[in-house]
Amino acid sequence: MTTGLWLAVIIVALAVLTETLVFWKRRTLLKAKEQCFRFHDLRDRLQLLNLEGKIRPDSNVYGFLLLTINIAIRNAGVIKMSQLLEISRSVKSSEGHEFGKLQADIGQYPKEVQELASEVLNKFAWMLVANDDLTVWLFKGLRILTEVTNEAVVRGVKWVVSRIVPNHVRVVREANEYARLGQRLARSY
Repeated sequence: MTTGLWLAVIIVALAVLTETLVFWKRRTLLKAKEQCFRFHDLRDRLQLLNLEGKIRPDSNVYGFLLLTINIAIRNAGVIKMSQLLEISRSVKSSEGHEFGKLQADIGQYPKEVQELASEVLNKFAWMLVANDDLTVWLFKGLRILTEVTNEAVVRGVKWVVSRIVPNHVRVVREANEYARLGQRLARSY
């Protein structure tokens, strides 16, 4: 009976390995196309809000959202870990935006613009981590750990993980900043 069980486990492991090797490139391409499609949809919605007169194209908020969306479209699925932090910082520093000031500026717009801005920032946060499996696990794991345990445990885990994979942790930190701003904006409308 145990020989049959071991044989089944080995067959399943080989099937999973074969599937991963065969469809790896396809899965990566599909992930990139999906990200690109989502951000094209967001850009279309931003332009529709402009046509409806809910946001002006010369406003800082419109410029920030359009820049963020265009960067995400250009780098969907192909961005390298070393470039993630640079891109995140360039989005943050565009036109001297600080997240607090940006949140206040977006708060002055109609509900539809606030909703779109929240969605753009949340999707951008996910794009920052989605291209690397380890970063995705860190992003999701730290969120769950934060909800379930106390601050001391989270701080300890973050310290250990930051020593093992520091670049991944920096990317997760950047993504969390965008996600938190998106969540704060979601509460404002």
